[in-house]
Amino acid sequence: MLKSNYRGTAIEINLPEECGHEGYSVECTYRYDVKKEKYLLSMWLKRKGICSKFKIEQQEVDTQYISSSRETITKDICMIVEYASMNGYFDRFIECFEYEQKCFEYGNDYYEKERLITYKNE
Repeated sequence: MLKSNYRGTAIEINLPEECGHEGYSVECTYRYDVKKEKYLLSMWLKRKGICSKFKIEQQEVDTQYISSSRETITKDICMIVEYASMNGYFDRFIECFEYEQKCFEYGNDYYEKERLITYKNE
């Protein structure tokens, strides 16, 4: 039998428009760690219309244990994301995300042109 790994519960939070990152959201997964009596929070940066997502690999947030109750966990995560976005925390991740997308588009255009040239020569 295959072994499964429980990932917890997930919520997606749109980044505030006033931060200048319209179209971006953060997907947060959290699960309760009984041994530590805290929630383990992981965050992923997402862009609407693009299927890939970037894991935010920063020690302070990515694998951070947060103290919260079952009743307030969603509100607490929303506050963490809002605070982080208002203080520019996501800026460098968004810049990296956009750079990677530009590189992909450039490379894709290059290979499409190469494929068309090869196709015409056949």
